[in-house]
Amino acid sequence: MMIIDISQTLRPDLPMWPGEAPCEGEVVAKISANCPVNVSRILMSAHSGTHADSPFHYDDNGLSSSECELSPYIGECQVVDVSHAVGVISLDSLSNDFQVTSQRVLFRSYDRFPHTKWDPNFKAICPDLIRYLAKKKVKLV
Repeated sequence: MMIIDISQTLRPDLPMWPGEAPCEGEVVAKISANCPVNVSRILMSAHSGTHADSPFHYDDNGLSSSECELSPYIGECQVVDVSHAVGVISLDSLSNDFQVTSQRVLFRSYDRFPHTKWDPNFKAICPDLIRYLAKKKVKLV
């Protein structure tokens, strides 16, 4: 199995959802006569960089990230190019011959990800498409 790292590097100028605080990092202790180790602190929103929203993000009764199993995130994945979609990613954004071939589906929504500024034309996934994928037994989108 080929593993492709799609994670974003955390950095202060990482584009964030409007209103979210930027990612910050600082060294709080350095190796010295009084300290045997270097210690850092990171302050960031849960939406920083590449992330998965827990069910609690959209459901008051949903599981938090610490309560979720890791298994849905590990394994074969189908990547679907929807970079041509306008507004939202919907069933209409998919090709006519689209078939679900994996329990994990990632949507490629950009030809090239905007690494330097937030894209106000960000494409959300339409709830109807989420329901469709759930009926197809997809466990990760």
